[in-house]
This record gives sequence, structure tokens and C-alpha cells, in this order.
Amino acid sequence: MHPLACVAFPNVALQLHHRHRASSGPLAIVTSALPTGELLELNLAACQAGLRKGMRLSEALSICSTLDPKVADLCAVERFTQEVRECLQHFSPGVYHAVNHPGLFWIDAKGLTQLFENLHLWGTQVHHTLKNKGLSARISVGLSRFGTWAAVRSCTSVQNPVIIFDDAKQERTATLSTHLNRFYVSPADQVTLNRLAVVTIGDLTSLAATSVRQRFGDSVVRLYDYACGHATPTVCTTAPTKDVSIRVDLDSPETHLDRLLFGIKNAIHRLTSKVNQHHQRVHKLDLWLEYDHSQKWTHASVCPAQSTVDDTILIDLIRIKLETLQFERPIVGFVLRGHGVCTSNGTQSTLIDRPQRDLDGARTVIARVQAELGQDAVKVAVLDDAHLPEHNHHFEPMKHLTFQRNHDVSQLPVVRRIFPRSISNKCQRWAPLGQRCGHTLHQSRPYVLTGGWWDKPYDRAYQFLVCESGAILWIYQDRLDGTWHMIGTVE
Repeated sequence: MHPLACVAFPNVALQLHHRHRASSGPLAIVTSALPTGELLELNLAACQAGLRKGMRLSEALSICSTLDPKVADLCAVERFTQEVRECLQHFSPGVYHAVNHPGLFWIDAKGLTQLFENLHLWGTQVHHTLKNKGLSARISVGLSRFGTWAAVRSCTSVQNPVIIFDDAKQERTATLSTHLNRFYVSPADQVTLNRLAVVTIGDLTSLAATSVRQRFGDSVVRLYDYACGHATPTVCTTAPTKDVSIRVDLDSPETHLDRLLFGIKNAIHRLTSKVNQHHQRVHKLDLWLEYDHSQKWTHASVCPAQSTVDDTILIDLIRIKLETLQFERPIVGFVLRGHGVCTSNGTQSTLIDRPQRDLDGARTVIARVQAELGQDAVKVAVLDDAHLPEHNHHFEPMKHLTFQRNHDVSQLPVVRRIFPRSISNKCQRWAPLGQRCGHTLHQSRPYVLTGGWWDKPYDRAYQFLVCESGAILWIYQDRLDGTWHMIGTVE
């Protein structure tokens, strides 16, 4: 285990509000201005008035009529997260923020003792840097996410906002002594915990796991799993991405596709260079073509099989896409926009045995087909919950291609191929495809489905037929009108 630091900003939305306007009266950050809105954050005056987090706004106003409710600004919180991340990255490249917990960050402190005398000095410098920016933060350095999080939650000393744990035993002792009221617990669960005299994290871990999961809600169960080491707080490991745009105005209106592609190729090279400088790769490329003496634009979009900065792959997809378009007028300019994703370290993938099937090659072929025919050209079947067998699926555009797991079975499973429309036969007995499949050698026992009180009634008997030619047909008889229908075959 290597050291890490937890940086917590209590009441982020309140801090952002006080940046622009100070308030001495009761103030609360709420989810909505409606009476059913919940209180998320409270200042000291609101707490002294008897309000608590999770309370309805209507109930809070009945207790404190002078309460000033402010709706949480999610965009401001997102900008705050980006600002803090960029500030903390001056102290360590590994900065992660917690999911669903605004203002909670973890910093990888491994190897920093070579740059600083000790971790306490490093944490103090982080605190001073944030304080100079007008931010109030609490910092703890330890060996686990939940342990450091519990430390900053229980920290109430303004004179010593940096906590350092020397070893895992010291951190564990402090974690178990942390009061549960430092974390969010639903009011109903709080009543049950008070009846059981469960006050600290240590008291919670002494309970049986099955009892905790049966008696309490998600908030308490999550705390129990964190404290017992069954889970760790989820963090966002993906850094924010930046889209890169490039506009090119042509010297003269262009109608020749090859010359236009040459200009787009140079722009793509510049775009991928900028994306690479941000340590990202392009996962989607948008192109807008501007017509001569017109405000009209033609939009084209391509998605490579995998995020890449390879110019040849992107220009090849753009070429395929442009060959399907018809230009109304000469082109006088274009705009390229690359949507980036953060690069991942893939050096270890070369050490793993690759399967015989070329997954990357298949993705490349699918990307070329989608570039020419559209993103909806390749679809996959998705199962639905339907009563009739032929209606228990629908098709969606394929987004990701993965390997299917090979199951070790003694007999190969059958695959049903369902026709878009069933083939009907109004005879009293089923004659498959005009006897092209030969006589029926075997037929399964009928599987009867009836229903339709909510719609048109139906009464069907489904069967499988094994024909003389070896074909296996999937049919049913409509027992209301006596007709037969073939809805698919079996392989």
C-alpha cells in the first residue's frame, strides 16, 4: 500500500455561493425550489436554527421562516471540480475525484518524499495553495481511501487542517472511532441506529453483514462495506476531455473531391497534433462543409473503430463519407471538430496472448461500413420481455464489438433465424415451402400460447418440424382461424 491524500471541501455549493455573496442568516442549498426539494448543505446559522440535511424545504421553512434557499448550481460545481483538479495536479499527476461526492478528491502521494522533506510539509503546502485561492479544505494523508475520508470528516480543528497517519494501525483506530453523524445517513436508518446504540464506525462493523443488509438502506450498507474493506469509494479515473476545432477557409471555391480531401488531410494532421498534446485520442470526428455564397452547411460525422490519432485512419473514413454526399454548390471552407478521450496505458496489452480472431480488424471494417451507410447500418438484436416468442427482441445500432465467451457444452445450441414476416399457409396441414424441404420426418409437441385480453386475442400452437432435407422449421398454427405460419428456421 502506498500513501495517498484525501482533500475534502466541505459544503462546496455554499463555498461557491459565498464567493459572490456573503450571508450571515440561515442559508441552505436545496435540490429544487419546490416544497418537496431536499436540503443538501446548511450554513452554521441554519444548523443552529434546528435544520438538518435531507429535510424537505416545506418542513424547513415551517421551522425557520427566515431561511434563504438556493438551488444547487451543478454547472458551477463542475467548473469547481475542474479548477481544483488542475490546481492539485501541480502537486501530483494522480488526482481523482469521488463519484457522487462533490468536493472530495484523492491524490496519489507515492514518491513525493524525494521532492518534499515529509508528507506533512507536502500536505501543508497543498492546504496553503488552496487557501490562497479562497478555498477551505481539509487534508489527511494515509493508506486507504475510506480511512483518509473518515479522517477529514471528523476533523474540526481549524488550526490543524492537515492530518498525517504514520501507519495503518493508527489510521484504522481513528477510522473506527469516527462518529456516524459525520456521514450522511437517512433519517429512518438514524432512528434504528440510535435504538441499537450504534454511534461510531466501529459499532457498525461489529454488526453481522446479513443483519445490516436486511435492516438498513443503501447509505448504511455502503458505509458498512467501506469500513469492512468489502468496497472502496468510487472515483472518476477519467480526466476531463477537450474538443479541438479547426476552421479552414479555402483560397478558391472547390468542387473537386480529391483536392478537397487534400486540404482536409492537412487540417486533420493539425487537429491530431493538438489532440495528442492534450494526451488524448480522437473517438469522433465532425466535419462541416460551407457552400459558396450561402449560409447552408453540410455535416458529416465519422467514428473510428478505436480512439486514435492516426491521420490515415481518419482521412480514410472521411473519404468514404464524402463519396456518399452530393455537393449542392462549390465548397469555400470547412470546420473540423475532434472529440477526444484520454489515452490509457496499453503497454501491458502487448504481453498478453492475443486471440486468433482479429477484433481490431472487425471493428475497422464495421467503422468503414458505418462511414459509408450511416451509424445505423450495423445493428444487433436485444432481448425484450414479450409474451409471443417472435416479439421478444428488437434491433439497436451496434456501439461496441466484443468477443463472445465460448461455453463448454456437450451439444451445440440451436439458433433460431426469425423472418421479418411470417410465411402463411391457409391449408389444413402445413406444406413447407411448396414441398421444397421434403416431407416432415419429425415434429415436436405443440407449445400453446393464448392471451390477448388487453389486445387482439390469439391462440397459437408452436412446433418445430424436421424435414427430409435436413431443414428445421419453426411454425405455429393459429387455432382461431386454422391457418399455419412459418416464422423462422433453426440452425
